[in-house]
Amino acid sequence: MRFIGFLLIFSVVVSCLQAQQRPFRVTDYHAEIGSYYSTSGQTPFWLRANQFGTVPLDAPLGAVRVGFSSDYRKSAAKQKPIDIGYGLDVVANAPGRSGQVLLPEAYVKVRLGPLEVAAGRRRELFGLVDTLLSSGAFTWSGNALPVPKIQVSLPDYWPAQGVISFKGNFAHGWFENSRPYVRNAFLHQKSLYVRLGRPDGNLRLYGGFVHQVMWGGESPFYSTDGKLPSNLLAYYKVVTGRSVAGDSAKFGNTFDGGNRVGNHLGSIDLGADFTVGNSSFLAYRQSVFEDGSLFYLINISDGLNGLRWKNLNTTPAAVRLQRVTVEYLKTMSQGGNSFGDDPRQRGRDNYFNHPQYLDGWSYFGRTLGTPFVTPNAELGNLVGRTGGFTSNNRVRVAHLGLAGTLGAAVRFEGKVSYSWNYGTYDGPFNAVRTQLSTFLRCAADVKAFDGIEVSGAVGYDQGSLLNNSLGFNLRLRKTWRESVRRIASAKE
Repeated sequence: MRFIGFLLIFSVVVSCLQAQQRPFRVTDYHAEIGSYYSTSGQTPFWLRANQFGTVPLDAPLGAVRVGFSSDYRKSAAKQKPIDIGYGLDVVANAPGRSGQVLLPEAYVKVRLGPLEVAAGRRRELFGLVDTLLSSGAFTWSGNALPVPKIQVSLPDYWPAQGVISFKGNFAHGWFENSRPYVRNAFLHQKSLYVRLGRPDGNLRLYGGFVHQVMWGGESPFYSTDGKLPSNLLAYYKVVTGRSVAGDSAKFGNTFDGGNRVGNHLGSIDLGADFTVGNSSFLAYRQSVFEDGSLFYLINISDGLNGLRWKNLNTTPAAVRLQRVTVEYLKTMSQGGNSFGDDPRQRGRDNYFNHPQYLDGWSYFGRTLGTPFVTPNAELGNLVGRTGGFTSNNRVRVAHLGLAGTLGAAVRFEGKVSYSWNYGTYDGPFNAVRTQLSTFLRCAADVKAFDGIEVSGAVGYDQGSLLNNSLGFNLRLRKTWRESVRRIASAKE
């Protein structure tokens, strides 16, 4: 309720700003109807993963989606320094005997020069990855519903044409109150990236970090009278990531007194984007942290490595491969199997699990980070579970994604992932569980009806981690655009 009240006030403010703007406003609308079917009753992995929490685990199901979005306006000469944008996306699913209505997007945003202030839910990814075909950034992959938040950001690299440019964000969010264990918890999120090289050059280098923290709230575990630290001192410790050593008495429980306030995790990213002839390449590396292991470099082997190739040749062809992404994810080390005061023993990171926040790094039961750290609810019927959010966070994954066209009419996108799954240090699997997950979607525009796209997808899971499943998705989508210009003043 606090967030909804803030969002209403924020909407009134941006409406006042909107009344002062004159250039064309373009609003995009979409409406979609679709259905899913699975031979096992469980939607295959790549039909539901990284879909911002909108595709349920159970199938068969029917889905209806409607929404709109309006981005910042442009005049004939340039963008206005102050403007607003907004969007809404509503998804209604009817799996089995129950149904659900979801809001993966409901937001307003204000541009103030290069800065942006936003409130609500938005589809976002954090981390250097190929956003189209990646297996998912480590900490924020688009696998779960977006967390509602307020945010100040540099959404694009600034200065835009600079040799050295920056982008980043600083946000405060709210986790759901329906979590089984911890309620009224907050999200702290920040990121900062630097780009070296002009955007139109042949080589650009990238570096930066993402820092995520789940903090505050009410919990029966390691708390004081059911409360976890949420005052200004706690927030300072959350933002800075500093240990509470020396301030432990101010937090009232021994767990926070010997650690940091909240559940911290993130990644440090490096990347390079370069062009060779008709090919564009993006190479990237995400090194992960969840406590002090990365600082001491004892979990440096863990992380996400990727290479994306993009075809810049536009010559018509019967079959054109436009994009290929290969990735390798490893989360096996976690700093080793021991934890102690010795810096060389700061292991057992137990990715996405936490002793206070037993619901884990999740939102409405879905992993916020890479979907290959599997929630217990998604494991196959024959896989044993340990305590916490996930019983499988020690994994190796080889991933391939590709996209292209068949002639001038059909677009295709495919993914193939093979994973080796070892469980956790606390509960290792008795044998390595391997898993193959594949996906293929083809889509085409219906020429007789402008703006209508028909598409079909197939997903297949085979292995010993998830239930074996063959699934299908059919959907029909209509998109259209409207441009509206406000009445110009006499001075214009």
